[in-house]
Amino acid sequence: MELSSSKYEVDVILLRILLQAARLSGIEESKVVKYLGINNTCLDLPGSRIPLEHLENAVNYLYQFIKREDLSPLVAKILVVEGLIFQLHVSGVCETSLDYARLAPGIKKVYGDIGELNIVKTGEMLVFSWVPIESESAAGALFGDVFICSSVNFERIFCLDSLMDIEIHLGHSKPKDTKLINSICGENITFDQPETRMYYPDASLNSPRIKSSLVLETSLLKTMDQFIDRENSPDTFLQSVQMAVAQSLPTGRCCIDTVAESLHMSGRTLQRALDKRNTTFQKELQSTRSKLSKKYLKDNQITITQLAFLVGYMDQSSFSTGFKSWFGMTPSEYRKMHSES
Repeated sequence: MELSSSKYEVDVILLRILLQAARLSGIEESKVVKYLGINNTCLDLPGSRIPLEHLENAVNYLYQFIKREDLSPLVAKILVVEGLIFQLHVSGVCETSLDYARLAPGIKKVYGDIGELNIVKTGEMLVFSWVPIESESAAGALFGDVFICSSVNFERIFCLDSLMDIEIHLGHSKPKDTKLINSICGENITFDQPETRMYYPDASLNSPRIKSSLVLETSLLKTMDQFIDRENSPDTFLQSVQMAVAQSLPTGRCCIDTVAESLHMSGRTLQRALDKRNTTFQKELQSTRSKLSKKYLKDNQITITQLAFLVGYMDQSSFSTGFKSWFGMTPSEYRKMHSES
């Protein structure tokens, strides 16, 4: 299929995942790269973007050797492994499955212009529906299956109610061997569906999520005192405000009202309290973002696109612009400088 526009771009990690799936299926990665006619250099730059056409061509090339129903669960399994560190950080700001559900559409945007995850309430279910950015895109359809399957798997890993009855609908046919896909998603799967969906029962939305002590000990939420200047800001109230800001950032809804609500007060009350301390919500937001950004950049396993999401930016470009205004250099330059020191 020829895509209608060349403006769409995706994170290079999706192509790297496909190449790994090719290798595990007995197909030489070099043959796929040669077929695509791309430079190997772009594959070695974490967080870089490539045209969606490259991903589309890679998927169609692999379909000559692997059926979609066999490729999909393999790619989902690889995505779970590749995305685990990022998911550990995301889970660090999620107390319940409902918190994670609210973040899910934004998480998928981290991977670029490949599709959208929509959420609607239907009866006693929260329904997640995948919509490819191009209706006839082979890559969009494949990664719809992949994102839904990997989301279920992450819930099985992090949710305390890991045996919850999540039902999924997939667009591909039922594989002859279902062991891999059942190990990822369980057995409540319906195949050959017109839309890729996940049905999440209301009863499980308040189930607590398990958090990694390793990530918590190195994250802002556990070590707030490591980045707050206690000599200049010993105020425990400001510390609680910055904590609430940090927890709210990945939701994309970090504003004075949502932070105030988490602190059990009105937005007006919070503003008055900040005024008394000669600061503003915007100042505390920027301070938290900038300090968190430096902390996350020290973890090379988090891409800059993922980092942008964690500190509340919709895209890498906006984050890079903000970061440069704070520190006079791009995030990539900062990471390189500190990795060499």
